[in-house]
Amino acid sequence: MKVLVTGATSGLGRNAVEYLRNKGISVRATGRNEAMGKLLSKMGAEFIPADLTELVSSQAKVMLAGIDTLWHCSSFTSPWGTQQAFDLANVRATRRLGEWSVAWGVRNFVHISSPSLYFDYHHHRDIQEDFRPHRFANEFARSKAASEEVINLLAQANPHTRFTILRPQSLFGPHDKVFIPGWRK
Repeated sequence: MKVLVTGATSGLGRNAVEYLRNKGISVRATGRNEAMGKLLSKMGAEFIPADLTELVSSQAKVMLAGIDTLWHCSSFTSPWGTQQAFDLANVRATRRLGEWSVAWGVRNFVHISSPSLYFDYHHHRDIQEDFRPHRFANEFARSKAASEEVINLLAQANPHTRFTILRPQSLFGPHDKVFIPGWRK
């Protein structure tokens, strides 16, 4: 099996690469930070520097060649930014990567989303998975909901590729720069 991890130079992506490599799984990793890419290469991952917002199909074809499973960890996660910036990174890049994955035979596509898409400034209990607020808390949450819609449409139209959406809460681990450091304060 060969797995492509996008956003591999982030904390989540780096943890994913380490986990897969420790299991002996072949990994191709992509991200924008070439210095971190060198570290990933030392772990045994094949690193391809790329900005998914600027990726063209010929680059994607090379990146996806021989890939069985894609872990899409890449995301624009800032609490601030324009609608255009969030849509470019979180919606358009996800759609294009999903379409290319289908076209070039990737069997499994795991999309990392966010439970922030539920938040509407109210407390909820027993919330249903398909709940969407009338107004999203920020552009990040809105764009992650839109990216999930893209994945759902791709899944319906392409039964030969298995699409999975995960909404992890409070990501932390050895390369966490947000959750545990903030908690310690």
